[in-house]
Amino acid sequence: MATEAWRSAGSSITTSLRGAWLVRHGSLIWALPQEDRSCEAPCQELLQAFVNEFALSGVRPSQPWREFFGELRAPDHAAQRVPSNVERYAGNYINVAFGGALLLAFLSQPVLTSVLSGLQAVAVLAPPEIFDVH
Repeated sequence: MATEAWRSAGSSITTSLRGAWLVRHGSLIWALPQEDRSCEAPCQELLQAFVNEFALSGVRPSQPWREFFGELRAPDHAAQRVPSNVERYAGNYINVAFGGALLLAFLSQPVLTSVLSGLQAVAVLAPPEIFDVH
């Protein structure tokens, strides 16, 4: 029974990761697009996911953040509760792990992390005309 619960939780994490922005649009990184419009929609999608859902990693949260942080208390049966929570909140946990890794990177290398985060922000927020090389 417990093994089946963990298998279901792992399946939820895999499904969330397959829906990640980078997995769905990763081909844009390697192939130069023929026109700007092919890049505008994915960039707009990533920006909206970040702004509207606070999806740091590009993985949409499985449940609203209010519900995720709602009632924090120790479970009665942790061995049963943890797999069901991982299954239900897989996307949220992925974003928390990504945010924690980003925070750790910032604390250990603040200048480098700030520069790279700033460059990423420019790449996502700047108008496409800035990147024209014609």
